[in-house]
Amino acid sequence: MRHVVLLALVLGVAGWASAVGSAQVQSCAPNTGVTVTQPIAVSGGLATVQFTVAPGCENTQLSLVSYQAPSGTFDQTTASQQVLYKVATPAVGATTLSVEIPACFFQVDFVYGAAIEHLGPAGTTNFYNSQGRLIDHLNGGTTACQPPAPPVEEATVTICHATGTPDNGANGYVSISPSVSGVLSGHLSQHDADIIPPFTVNGVTYSQHWDAAGQAIYNNGCVVPASVTGPNQPPSNNNNGVVAPTLPPAAPVAPPAPVAPPSITLTKLERVGSNGSFTVGPVTANVGDVVNYQLVVTNTGATDVSVNLSDTGCSSLAPTGPQAIAAGASLTFTCSHQITAADGSSYTNTAIVTANNAGPALASAQSSVVANVGAAPATTGNTSSGGVLGATKTVKKHHVVKKHKVVKKVTHKAKAAKAAVAAARVTG
Repeated sequence: MRHVVLLALVLGVAGWASAVGSAQVQSCAPNTGVTVTQPIAVSGGLATVQFTVAPGCENTQLSLVSYQAPSGTFDQTTASQQVLYKVATPAVGATTLSVEIPACFFQVDFVYGAAIEHLGPAGTTNFYNSQGRLIDHLNGGTTACQPPAPPVEEATVTICHATGTPDNGANGYVSISPSVSGVLSGHLSQHDADIIPPFTVNGVTYSQHWDAAGQAIYNNGCVVPASVTGPNQPPSNNNNGVVAPTLPPAAPVAPPAPVAPPSITLTKLERVGSNGSFTVGPVTANVGDVVNYQLVVTNTGATDVSVNLSDTGCSSLAPTGPQAIAAGASLTFTCSHQITAADGSSYTNTAIVTANNAGPALASAQSSVVANVGAAPATTGNTSSGGVLGATKTVKKHHVVKKHKVVKKVTHKAKAAKAAVAAARVTG
């Protein structure tokens, strides 16, 4: 009886634990439980989102997906033209997730579940939002994306492959044309009866059984001439006295050394007018002023790079086109923008630079500066008809009071008085 009670208790505890576990799983509904605390932001070629996960939803699958896009804004009718670029998934317990973005128009989606490789077409439910999986998204970029380069076809080598079966349509050989890497890894030395003509890889020349007998078979379309050897016998072991020299084992092909990815920085400075020092800003300019920019790209990597700088917010960019920068060196670009009333109360100018080297990776950087726009300068007016912009100018005339007539009158009165006094003296 006691065993039965204990068994019941054990089963009860197990059932309770199962129920608790089931309740925890069921407490997180599909496509819920994630809250974005910092929306998707782009910096240094990465898009980053910050988020929290509700208790019970720790195992929810999340993805941060980037696409090459046909423009800097989302349009469902062209969404099917987007190309999947990178996908990142967070570790359990993470609250920040970043993904690489292309150095052109892009779209970034923070979603529940896995990435959609090809969005659309328009009108279908093949979109994250239509499937109720979209958490946050961002579109941007300033330049059109270049179509992917067509795959480079690897060179081939035509060889006489020994089939191991006499009179197999070619007296034991068949003509095939595998890729160079296929010959290196699957025929050279591995199939020691194959006849392989000379070919060169990374400055090393390889061949196998390329003696007089091997060349005779090869030049005969991989059919063994009767005068050379018997069926399915490699030239090095023929039965008519023709013996090929013993070749040393093929030297192993060292894989090419990996190329360190490029690394660059971009510093953008500004000043108003053509005098003074450049500064990180912000500066203050009036409508009509010219803001000059200085953009310094520094190669912080270990290899030489080719850079392309794009700054659609200014004119007269120099130099233009791809520019080579040695490892550790810098290159300065310049451009300018004239402030207009359409710029509003401030004008933000952003430049983007991309770099590549001999490796497959790309590097990018961007930098922005701000010019605060002040009021237009006041116009000095005048009232003359020749004034600037029809202004008026008040002309003050200084009048000189002419007093010479008054002086004359006073002088005559004085003379008359003197004459009167003299006459009185005579009569008196």
